[in-house]
Amino acid sequence: SRNLEKIEMTTSAHSYHGYKLVLHHESDDRFQVTILDPKNNRIASTGMHLKRQGALAVASRYVDHLLAQ
Repeated sequence: SRNLEKIEMTTSAHSYHGYKLVLHHESDDRFQVTILDPKNNRIASTGMHLKRQGALAVASRYVDHLLAQ
């Protein structure tokens, strides 16, 4: 019997204008960012990106948009 491959995910947190961008890196080299507000409430997540910088850029633009309102 074959074992199912375990999907591993690593996370790292980045601070941006008081918001926390939590980068999730899945084992198949896809990245997603969860955005937390300054009170640590989850407010949004990006879609999946093939590049780390792409996911972080989308998340930081989202925060910029919030701050501009």
